[in-house]
Amino acid sequence: IDSTLVVAVFLIRSFEGRHTVAIETPAENNSATIEYDNNEAFNNHWDETFGEFQMGQYSYPASEILFNVDAQAYAAEHNAFMEVDDEPAEGEL
Repeated sequence: IDSTLVVAVFLIRSFEGRHTVAIETPAENNSATIEYDNNEAFNNHWDETFGEFQMGQYSYPASEILFNVDAQAYAAEHNAFMEVDDEPAEGEL
């Protein structure tokens, strides 16, 4: 039931307006905005991890659902991904 609710909320919000949405990140990041289309590496990582969600004949990638349903969670996960991505690999300095 929870996954059906998440997908239903996503569908409603996506049909209400189909334009690019920008998310403002927390104040510690100087109020920068995060746009879904500009974060291909994070979106691909999230989609590879969680896959796509289907409801009937509709299918949406996990990153798009997260972006549209919970903007704050998307921003938090994006920031965490960028922090891990910026860390030097073992043996590099």
